[in-house]
Amino acid sequence: GKVAIVTGASSGIGHAAARLFAREGASVVVAAPRHRELDALVAEIAAFVVGERRLPPPQRLLSAVLFTDLIGSTKRAAELGDENWKSVLDHHDTAVRTIVGRGGGSVVKITGDGVLALLPSAGVCLRAAEAVRRDLGAIGLDVRIGVHVGDIDRRGDDVSGLAVNIASRAMSKGGAGDIVVTVSVVAAVAGQAVEFEPLGTHELKGIPGQ
Repeated sequence: GKVAIVTGASSGIGHAAARLFAREGASVVVAAPRHRELDALVAEIAAFVVGERRLPPPQRLLSAVLFTDLIGSTKRAAELGDENWKSVLDHHDTAVRTIVGRGGGSVVKITGDGVLALLPSAGVCLRAAEAVRRDLGAIGLDVRIGVHVGDIDRRGDDVSGLAVNIASRAMSKGGAGDIVVTVSVVAAVAGQAVEFEPLGTHELKGIPGQ
């Protein structure tokens, strides 16, 4: 009836401990300590213990949220054809994942012709945004980007929260090549060598305030 959760499997220590527990009659689950896998692990343990899969409650954390969107993607897809456009999108996805990963962030989802990603700080997020704009521009892709800093809820592999919506709405105010940030980003990088061009006050659809 015992359940043993063993982490650190990648080092070999986890597997040794698992064999020890198994000899003692415990049901063993070996888990590498990665957030998304742990969520799934908790659900599996709940199913084993109580007969029902239960995901843990959302994890709320402060994060820099980055949204990207390709400009003119429909027209470009029509010009290139489905197969060639798919190749372009694959290149886009790989480039953005590489840049975000290099900054210690994670891509939450691919939105067709854009990306939702989380990064650990506003400064890192801005540098990632600039790199995305530069690298995609080098292959002829125009992108607009929105950045916001705020609390988000992690739900398994997905995220939710007002901060996600704000980053998306901020992005929608930009044009080709624009990186649009909210005042939370400006405040977060105060004192750093970052210059911003004021765009005035805007109402963000569905977002309280301005």
